[in-house]
Amino acid sequence: MKYIREKDDKWHPMNEEMPSTTTDVELKDNDGMITKATIVSEMSGYYLYKGPGWGDLSDYTHWRFTEK
Repeated sequence: MKYIREKDDKWHPMNEEMPSTTTDVELKDNDGMITKATIVSEMSGYYLYKGPGWGDLSDYTHWRFTEK
């Protein structure tokens, strides 16, 4: 896994790259639909928070940084 530390506007593959800290992101699914969410980074792994609940990272192909 490659850890992305500096914010950019590129789409990052979900299964190859992750943010190094908990980060607000936009997610892209297989159909090209874009959703805003938060990738939560913890010692135990990465999780997806899509208020008001949790989501599944495997439902998305790419992520990119976004501002709050």
